[in-house]
Amino acid sequence: MAEIQKLPDNIANQIAAGEVVQRPASIVKELLENAIDSGADRIELRLKAGGIALVSVLDNGSGIEPDELALAFERHATSKLRSADDLFNLSTKGFRGEALASIAAVADVHMVSKREGLTNAFQIKFRGGKSEGVEETAFSTGTSVSVNHLFYSIPARKNFLKSESVELRHCLDEFQRVALLHEEIHFQCHHNDALVYDLPKSTRRQRIVHLFGTKYAERLVPVQEKTERFVLSGFILKPEYARKTRGEQFFFVNKRFVRSPYLHRAVVEAFEGLLLSGYHPGYFIEVDIEKAAIDVNIHPTKTEIKIDDEYHVFSVLRAAIRHSLGRYQINAPIDFDLNPALNPSYKQSISEAKFPKISVSSTYNPFQNETFEKTDFSEVYIETEAEQIRLDQQIDQQEALLQLDGVMLLQWDSKFIVIPQADKLLVVDQYRAHHRILYESLLKKMTVDQAGSQQLLFPESLSLDTHEIELLKEIGTTLMDLGFDYEIQERVIVLKGVPEFFPLNEASKVFKHFIEETHLAEDEISLSTVDLVAQVLAKHSAIKKGVALNQEAMTQLLEDLARCKEPYISPSNKRIFVSIPVADIIQKLH
Repeated sequence: MAEIQKLPDNIANQIAAGEVVQRPASIVKELLENAIDSGADRIELRLKAGGIALVSVLDNGSGIEPDELALAFERHATSKLRSADDLFNLSTKGFRGEALASIAAVADVHMVSKREGLTNAFQIKFRGGKSEGVEETAFSTGTSVSVNHLFYSIPARKNFLKSESVELRHCLDEFQRVALLHEEIHFQCHHNDALVYDLPKSTRRQRIVHLFGTKYAERLVPVQEKTERFVLSGFILKPEYARKTRGEQFFFVNKRFVRSPYLHRAVVEAFEGLLLSGYHPGYFIEVDIEKAAIDVNIHPTKTEIKIDDEYHVFSVLRAAIRHSLGRYQINAPIDFDLNPALNPSYKQSISEAKFPKISVSSTYNPFQNETFEKTDFSEVYIETEAEQIRLDQQIDQQEALLQLDGVMLLQWDSKFIVIPQADKLLVVDQYRAHHRILYESLLKKMTVDQAGSQQLLFPESLSLDTHEIELLKEIGTTLMDLGFDYEIQERVIVLKGVPEFFPLNEASKVFKHFIEETHLAEDEISLSTVDLVAQVLAKHSAIKKGVALNQEAMTQLLEDLARCKEPYISPSNKRIFVSIPVADIIQKLH
């Protein structure tokens, strides 16, 4: 065993920095929170290359004393704690004294600060984790911190960073969380010298609108509740504006953004019956609770907390949201689309209810040992043979889709096509089948045939949020190659042209849906932009369930499906058809 030695300070600092500084967004969060703790009422964030090249925060707060500049970069040096008891009476964002030391260990840092009443300002620079000393300089009251070349000294960590646009979206996420909480502060955000946000002092509702767009003004429903232990306030989004993607879920506890799956479930339960499956409600909820009732010192990022009597908060939150939904007359529709199979028959509706009967076997002995015949499953299952049988069945089913001469096709429930055969029934989902056909056809047009572009008679405008705009910039070159023609004007897209296979009458609607699907897929699966365009457009254009088809239409659909490269699975990875043996039907009838 090697001799135990104490790690050098620079290595220890880099290891500790890994818990605090994971990407540029981590620096944005820490510097913005320090600026707020300084009492500033104007804060400016500047980013370059998504924060990888530069993160700079300028504030007009109280500033730092000249003899404390170097001390601010010492690990566990802080002005926000004096004793352990202060951990349960926190009124500031930071308290551990780790942020600046961690940042200086993995990047170049330049800090300039001036205390009110002093003539001169002072600056300090850190390169490679080492100070270059404190110097006098000229500066207005407040503090400026610039962080350059993140992870330049740790190439392995830098390789794990994503693209500029992805890192920028994470930085903007942190900016939004801080800006949402402090509407009394004027915030500005620049990226590559372009103004992204300019948020003047305002109310909470106005701050949400400034951050996410004017369309949110009519989407917000206020939530307000007060108990002996805490005050709950904020807004929820109307159910019709729920989205498949997450990102509009904001929980704040005592002016601190937190993640709480438990409280999120309270919101979901309050929306029960109002949302489609797979959709997430949007909300901006703040809980102001007595400081001694929470513990924020359980995670380096301080986004996870513990709350005393969490169930009480859960219950009040759920009830308050339900009250707001009812107060503003947002209720579930009464015209439900019920499955006809669930409706009682006429005979059942007029007959009297009968009590269920329970029969008990008098010969059953629970203490008697039962014997079971043991089976060696290796004798009845051989992997290679089973795989060959499955492939043979698929080939037979594909051939059955082509051999339709003289076959009377049936449409069941306006959703399925039934192909009767000698020994089985083949049941095809018409929507998934058409989805597969259109997907492969569109993919061929976009990659092989090189389809052209068609100009819209009247350009259409649609509003996107900042994340969607950045995503659009990232994939813009590919979209242009496919035939899309558009301009970005702040947070508005002016759509001028679309590929020739695109539906002109719903161009903006389908384009917006494509952006949302791309945002949903970017962190979950690896699909090309071309593939996503084909999937979304095929999904939008496919025959919907409930559409009646005649014999000719069903025959053509099945023949087109049989010619597909993958006729068994839809683009969303679901089975297109199933085979039901007649023997199984006979068995169920006995």
